[in-house]
Amino acid sequence: MVPSYTPRVMHYVIGSGPAGVSCAAALLARGEEVTMLDAGITLEPAAQEALDVMDGQERSDWDAEALADWRRMEVGSGVPRKLSYGSDFAYRHAGEFAPLKGGRADFSPSFALGGLSNVWGAAVLPYRQDDMDAWPFGRDALAPYYAKVLGFMPLAGQIDDLSGAFPLYTDRFLPHDASSQAQRLLSALERHRDGLARDGVTFGRARLAVRSRSDSGHDCVYCGMCMFGCPYGLIYNSAQTLAELRRDHNLHYIGGQVVERLEESADGVAVHARPVEGGGVTTYEATRVFLGCGPIPTTKILMESLGIDE
Repeated sequence: MVPSYTPRVMHYVIGSGPAGVSCAAALLARGEEVTMLDAGITLEPAAQEALDVMDGQERSDWDAEALADWRRMEVGSGVPRKLSYGSDFAYRHAGEFAPLKGGRADFSPSFALGGLSNVWGAAVLPYRQDDMDAWPFGRDALAPYYAKVLGFMPLAGQIDDLSGAFPLYTDRFLPHDASSQAQRLLSALERHRDGLARDGVTFGRARLAVRSRSDSGHDCVYCGMCMFGCPYGLIYNSAQTLAELRRDHNLHYIGGQVVERLEESADGVAVHARPVEGGGVTTYEATRVFLGCGPIPTTKILMESLGIDE
């Protein structure tokens, strides 16, 4: 007699940005097996080596030449593109696999390890209920998941007037000093609190996905490098969480792959991907697929899968 058993479900997660990593973390917490397919482009070795050295140093010992190179902005028409540690790796290869016609708009997907969290400003606020009136569910349905994400993503903020409209969803938030400019702005707003309240204006401190201490034990030194790349890696990047998740034997990470389309059948989902550096298509067999690779690549994959040209 053949013993009965339930075959193990193989979940595939596409992308290593905040959405993909959050999905993988939730599945792993349930004891599921997860394969993550990701382009996984990383910072150039020389820049990464300089970053690793600075992460272990005091601010006074940082390489001034490297810092000056990191402050470089990409020159072009319109608003300069934000780089990370002086590199455009966060946007590399995107034009080859996801060509866009944006007209006067400038936007780009990311094929980097960690996605656009390599270059984001790390500002995080939950949705207001008023913003979700047309949704099939309300903000309360998201509340437990905000809390779960904040279980691995750091939050610098404080309880203030914004907390009513934008709950913190955690008691693990970290204090962070405001810049002198921000302090002056908050002081001016505070002086006019009553009048602003009558006009329906609520204000408070920014909520930032920023750690207070680095892995090497350094606190924020308020060096002003936030927009260019934190030498101590204090600004949250989903690649940091992915590094922790990869210690779980149920997570299988496959980098260097760009997913082009999905093909559903009664047996599951075929995932068709192509190597970033060129080559033929590889097909992966999945039970379920979670697309978390950003709005533009996700839309492109869905359109290719459904045979929609435009």
